[in-house]
Amino acid sequence: MATDLILSAFGIMLTAVMGYAVWLLKEQKREKQIENKKRDANSQGTRLILFYMLQRLHTEYKLQGFVTYNQRRSFREIYDAYHALGGNGFGTAMWEEVKELDLKNEEVGLSTYAKAYLEEKEQSARERK
Repeated sequence: MATDLILSAFGIMLTAVMGYAVWLLKEQKREKQIENKKRDANSQGTRLILFYMLQRLHTEYKLQGFVTYNQRRSFREIYDAYHALGGNGFGTAMWEEVKELDLKNEEVGLSTYAKAYLEEKEQSARERK
């Protein structure tokens, strides 16, 4: 009689423990899926930011007409990170064009965008007078 009670209790406890284990495994799987979605979103966002940076620098260097050693190295580092995140051929095409620009060993100063902004600001100030 006592043995039957112990076996019944053990069976109930074993069922409960197994149910809890299955629930834990499902919960872990769900959490892993959520983490994977977050990681994918972070990777995609980072890739988009890097692509924007490549576009901006590519345009600036093309307007500048040449590239310095430091600019080229920086562009390559950004391109490598973009490519490692699964970036497509647009980044590669921009990198190929940057590589073809004349390479100069000089300091550039303000970016092409900053110069254009300051010129526009000065022009507006002159027009207001």
